[in-house]
Amino acid sequence: MGKANVAQPMARVIPFPGVVLAEPEPPPQKEYTCALCDMTSLDTWDWCVCETCRAYIHTECYWGRVASLDEWRDFARWTMSDDGGEWLVPTTCPACRAAKGSA
Repeated sequence: MGKANVAQPMARVIPFPGVVLAEPEPPPQKEYTCALCDMTSLDTWDWCVCETCRAYIHTECYWGRVASLDEWRDFARWTMSDDGGEWLVPTTCPACRAAKGSA
């Protein structure tokens, strides 16, 4: 009894002249869920990440429900400035804000 009809993986593929081998597809993107509204990363692509607990909040929820007036004021000043740097103010989710306020 031999190894008849058993498929063996090829160790190396040599294409015919003029044939281009396709690159492997990238792995599927990890799916995230917003900590506030349960929207998934399949629905939106713009996310804020909490600096403390690494929870994902989509940008609309963060700026519409979480951000304080001081953060809005700082953001407005940053957008109106000419320095063109990256927005470096840390993002904090509501649970971490509550924990910091009670500590």
